[in-house]
Amino acid sequence: MAETTVPPEPENLVLTMLRAIRGELARNGLHAFRLSMQNGFHHLTTSTRPIHTAGDLAGVRIRSPGGEIARDFFETFGAEAGYVPFNQMYDALKERRYDGQSDPLGVVLSLKLYEVQNYLSQTGHWWSGFTLLANADAWAALPRDIQAVVERNAEKFALLQRQDTEAINAAGAEELARRGMTVNTADTDSFRAVLGPFYARWRERAGPDAWRLLETYAGEIAG
Repeated sequence: MAETTVPPEPENLVLTMLRAIRGELARNGLHAFRLSMQNGFHHLTTSTRPIHTAGDLAGVRIRSPGGEIARDFFETFGAEAGYVPFNQMYDALKERRYDGQSDPLGVVLSLKLYEVQNYLSQTGHWWSGFTLLANADAWAALPRDIQAVVERNAEKFALLQRQDTEAINAAGAEELARRGMTVNTADTDSFRAVLGPFYARWRERAGPDAWRLLETYAGEIAG
């Protein structure tokens, strides 16, 4: 009888992914704390028109969070992706240097982007969080009892931050509608249908081991 391999439980897959990421950070001189903080799923806000399908992004000028993968993602849909620092985003949108932007709903609320954006299109196109990092050598030089205090409080307040952020994001669409934004839920299947070449490019960049680990957790990713 052929040996049957039982796939690992989802929790173990998450731990495997985190160990791989922490290992890469450690090899580059960074210590990553055990728990990340929440930012949440990103949605699109725009001043020009709502985004109902992927085709509606063509020609839209999007302020993205920066980085090559974010720019490539939006350009795959024909959008013009650019970047300004976080603290300049409100003014950039107000001055119409960009038509829209990508962020979780808590960010839209905290920056009062509803004052300079007309539409909220719920896309959930990616998730982001915040990893607390330290210089690995400086961290290793701390006494173990000091490390324990920092680790304990980093975990405590990461969990509290997650609870607060998730609650704000969950109520965000209703609150933004109350503040005058027009809210719609986008056709996410239309986005997935276009992403094949994007996935292919980043599968090559990531390498087979990292991509295999991702698919073990997320399922097969077309591309």
